[in-house]
Amino acid sequence: MGCGATAPPFLKKGRDCPTNPFPIFWGVNFVKSSHPRLALNKSKKMIFYSKSERETFIFAKKIANKVKLGDIFLIEGALGVGKSVFVRGIASGLGVNEPMPSPSFTIVNEYKGKFPVYHFDFYRINEPFELYEIGFEDYIYSNGVSFIEWPAKGGELVPVNAIKVKMKIVGEEREIKIQWNR
Repeated sequence: MGCGATAPPFLKKGRDCPTNPFPIFWGVNFVKSSHPRLALNKSKKMIFYSKSERETFIFAKKIANKVKLGDIFLIEGALGVGKSVFVRGIASGLGVNEPMPSPSFTIVNEYKGKFPVYHFDFYRINEPFELYEIGFEDYIYSNGVSFIEWPAKGGELVPVNAIKVKMKIVGEEREIKIQWNR
């Protein structure tokens, strides 16, 4: 089984794309995970520790089955922490089968999968009003799934009722914290 065209080069088709690399259990009642680097709690939060881009991609691909039409992900983290790798993983799990370059210069890239996927990168936004020029609200309130990197730069235009993802480097690992809003 291949990883699809969205897979980054460090994933090789076949053996590196197992169908269930991390046995993840969903639901607010679970407080224990069988994966040593995944913690769940009763407040709809999860924390995952990734040792590589490959693990981040596979973890994100596995959580794609939890994504629903209309979901908006606000993804925070320093440059190089793996935000775009995380987005590519979920998009791959949603059936996006095309290369996904970072939208740093275009602000938004659109993809087709199980749902329309909108990947925003606000890093180069100077003022929130710039988002009106690209029709930001038309995207996020449409029938699709939106991923927003650097959401703070969007000011009050960014919805508060969204899935929040915070990523940071902790030692040799990436800590990925997800707060589900539902």
